[in-house]
Amino acid sequence: DAAIKIQEQLLQITETECTIGVTLGKAFCGEIGCPSRYEFSIVGSSVNLSARLMAKGARGTINCDKALVANDAEHQYSCAVKHRLKGYDQSVPFYSPDSGENHAQEVTPLDTHTAVHSSVRRDEIRTLIEHIRLQQELMEQEEARAIKGGESESRESGPHPRAVMVSARAGAGKAQFLEALLGHPEVKSRSTVLIANKCYHNTPFYCWVPIISRIVKTSKDVVKRIQKLKRLRRKLLFPPSLLSNAAIDPSYPPEMIDNDGLVTEDLFPYLSLLNDFLFMGVPLFRPSDKIRSLKDSQKVDKAIEVLSSMVQRYIARFHRPAIISISDIDTIDDCSKQLVQNLYESEMKLVFLCSTHRGTRGRRTSLGSIASTTSRSTTSTDVLDSIFGDGDNERAEFMRLKPLGKEAVLEVFKSSIRGIAEEDEAMIDWMRVAERVHELCGGIVRHAIELAHAVSIELRRMSKMQSSAQDRTNRIVELLEDFPVSKMEELIALRFDALSQEEQLLLKVASVPGLNQHSFSLNLLETLMLDLSAGDVSGHSDGIAGGITGDISNDGNIPLSVGSVGGSQMEDMFQGDNFEMMMNALVEAGFLILIGDEHADYLSIESTQSFRFASALEQVCVNDLMIEDQKRELHLRLAEHYETRLLRLGDERDLGFLEDDLTDGGGSLSTLTTSFTMATSQATSMRPSWQITHLTATHFSMAAASVQALLYFFDAATELARLGLREKSHGSLLSAYSCFEQRLDQCCRNNVNIVIQSGANERNRLAKRLLQMICEVAVPPAMETLTQDHLRWMFDANSHDLVLCIKMLFKFGQSIGVIEKDGYVYGSKVYQQVVFLTLLGLSEEAFARTMSQLKDYLDDSIAVSNYDTASGSDYDDSFSIDDLAVSFPAFSGLLTFYRDSPIQNETNLGREKVLATLFVAVTEQQDDMVHILRTKCILSHLFMKTGDVGKALSVSEAIKSAYNHDEHSLQMVQMYGMDWALINITTIVSVYIFRADIAKALESISFLEAQLEKVDEFASSTKAMLKGAVSAAYLLLRRFDKAVAISNCISS
Repeated sequence: DAAIKIQEQLLQITETECTIGVTLGKAFCGEIGCPSRYEFSIVGSSVNLSARLMAKGARGTINCDKALVANDAEHQYSCAVKHRLKGYDQSVPFYSPDSGENHAQEVTPLDTHTAVHSSVRRDEIRTLIEHIRLQQELMEQEEARAIKGGESESRESGPHPRAVMVSARAGAGKAQFLEALLGHPEVKSRSTVLIANKCYHNTPFYCWVPIISRIVKTSKDVVKRIQKLKRLRRKLLFPPSLLSNAAIDPSYPPEMIDNDGLVTEDLFPYLSLLNDFLFMGVPLFRPSDKIRSLKDSQKVDKAIEVLSSMVQRYIARFHRPAIISISDIDTIDDCSKQLVQNLYESEMKLVFLCSTHRGTRGRRTSLGSIASTTSRSTTSTDVLDSIFGDGDNERAEFMRLKPLGKEAVLEVFKSSIRGIAEEDEAMIDWMRVAERVHELCGGIVRHAIELAHAVSIELRRMSKMQSSAQDRTNRIVELLEDFPVSKMEELIALRFDALSQEEQLLLKVASVPGLNQHSFSLNLLETLMLDLSAGDVSGHSDGIAGGITGDISNDGNIPLSVGSVGGSQMEDMFQGDNFEMMMNALVEAGFLILIGDEHADYLSIESTQSFRFASALEQVCVNDLMIEDQKRELHLRLAEHYETRLLRLGDERDLGFLEDDLTDGGGSLSTLTTSFTMATSQATSMRPSWQITHLTATHFSMAAASVQALLYFFDAATELARLGLREKSHGSLLSAYSCFEQRLDQCCRNNVNIVIQSGANERNRLAKRLLQMICEVAVPPAMETLTQDHLRWMFDANSHDLVLCIKMLFKFGQSIGVIEKDGYVYGSKVYQQVVFLTLLGLSEEAFARTMSQLKDYLDDSIAVSNYDTASGSDYDDSFSIDDLAVSFPAFSGLLTFYRDSPIQNETNLGREKVLATLFVAVTEQQDDMVHILRTKCILSHLFMKTGDVGKALSVSEAIKSAYNHDEHSLQMVQMYGMDWALINITTIVSVYIFRADIAKALESISFLEAQLEKVDEFASSTKAMLKGAVSAAYLLLRRFDKAVAISNCISS
């Protein structure tokens, strides 16, 4: 009663509408603070809730909490909406006093747009509900017949899933249509409803995360595991879908199960695959030996089997039909598509309810009256065939939403207008406006909403002026004429200008974490804003608030004049609930949407509000309002934030496993050493999730921090390859290579600022000369003048980063050869770049030694001999490659390219020989005998191939002299797959016999026989091969008794 009187009197006296929040609960009232500064205040959870009911409520409303409604018998209330509020895991219902007949009637609240769809498309919703009910009845009949048939051979198969595809033009409101349908009481009472994520990103199984999270949290073991991990490591990062309490709801199966009940018995050992594929590395399930034995290429298929079994078992627990809803199904990733296909071919009572923006060829049946006339072009993409297969057309149907009529568009338009008093709305000739709105929108819901937001701004301005109904109507029509839908960017700009300065600033900053429709949490944005307001993060001295004045610079200390917000205004943003209220205002303005935890991206420390831009176009338009320096600075700060989380995540995982092992084992001192060893060995293979790594790399790239971006893209590619996602790994490698090229370009543009040492240019010339001798093309233009001093500048004098870059280049070249058409040619060019960078990265002494071994091939031997003198004794040699082995695979790849080339002429053989000689020379600088032996085997083979038998035998004798079985054999097998040194010596035995050098042949045979027993310890196949070769040699030498003895050993 008091709230109603306050509203009435405030409106009467000041003509101002207000929003009021009313709650019931205990509170503290009194003086708070110290004697020097205190205030009379009221505090408590009920006080905070009332403030949030006020802040979140629509203009002019009274919003009450559930406790007040339950204890008030005098008034009647209705609940039409729920909101996510700070400090509450689940949505909070907003009750408003009314004069309705139902007391405190609680219905499933829908957002405004969904509620409008329920109204304007009620006939289409009813028709589709009836169709789904019919399909479910047919499936129940199929199940009954299958049960009746028992185990007989004539038994009919069980129920097969159905599919319904809802199609419409972009922006027609397909998602809201599905939401309205799934929220219908009849659908919820008959079906188990599972709603997938909209596929904003092409992440494997991305759309299935909320569904699988909901399923796994019905396991007692998983819930216990999450609680234990949160207890042991309170800052362990979790996917928001695991933190959401929405996954445990009374409407779900009341009985909790164990992990072994989630999937069939044969798939139970593979549950831990979900840790990496869906839960970003959080160790929900313990790895098994069977997981470790899987090849990378098998992991995706096995994960699909696990997920399919999990969904089927979950649905079976309800004993009723299920609906899986997937928005924009034609955009889902390949892994999710395979899972859908797998489920579609199973036996269960399931309907896939999906939306798509593509058409159909017309072989499918349409749903009668709700399908409009559609094109039946045979060239259009048939989504049903591509995802659900074309074997059984009767189970999949297609439906196209009709464009909205004039009255329906007007209803959407009016319902989307915000902050307008009822009397102001009543003064407008809506029928006249409706003509223009319908003409502009063409029945598309999204266009009507955008127009309504723009009109709302003008109406609020006019409400403060004395204007007639005719003036208001004319102004709205003029506004619609000025802002046609074809210029949506102008509508967005108009709405942006209507925001307060603080809201504009907040929205600009939000456009950075909101890149590419990524969601971002309230905590993340608040942290970013606090860092910027502090003005000193990671060495950046000018912040968003501290740099309101000043010039833009390129030295990394960029004053961000993102908005004209002063320091005091920045401080006010973080007082009380101001920050949250501004975020809610951006939601009300239609720029952001509030999303539930189960649909949020990436990792969080705790459950918190998450947001996403309402459309990609709005994010781009807002982001474009900042200059490039400002955007780069914001991307850099955000990348550093994610980088900190990555480092912490790695530490938490390793320690979490250690403590977990100790807890499960009783924590006794006797097991401490063993547990620590296990945790350490597991930590070596555990890395942060590729999703967070890739996101960090993206923001570093947008900040023009190319080296950091390169390294994180490479980390993401490595993790993706480990999961068997080769094509996505290739995409990350391509991004890493692009960062490498960007850094090269930066280096060329800063050439005047790089001090080139004496002798550096001479090394560049010799390295280019060598590269020209082994390749058909010269070095890329960006590397034409590259020296070791340029590399020092590129990698900030960190040689380890150069080593990782070389490793990335090899992996990229290898990936090109596998993924792309004619990739072996392009891959070889990347290998050539690795060779060139390796030569530049050698230490001064190592480069001189390498050149001395190649002076017979270089036509400038005098320059090689005088290289030491040219470089000088004061040459700074602190920046050099300390692990040359990372380049060896690139050398091997180039040699393989020449070996497999269809053109085998004298020129290519010469290039191959020079390359092999260079490979040997570089490996000798590594001082690792295993690599040296392998490269000398290659060189010996090439000498033999080109007819230089004497050199081949000389190299092989050197191999035999240096070889030590106990030190080298096992390592060579592990690195290169075979003991190539013994194979090389086996080859020269036949050469000696052919040349009638019997003494040398017998010497080599004796050497091999001495190794045979040792080889037997770990490689029986190698033993058999070598004994076969020795037996053949004895046959050639007519030593039949020895040949027979060895042959008998082979057969045994």
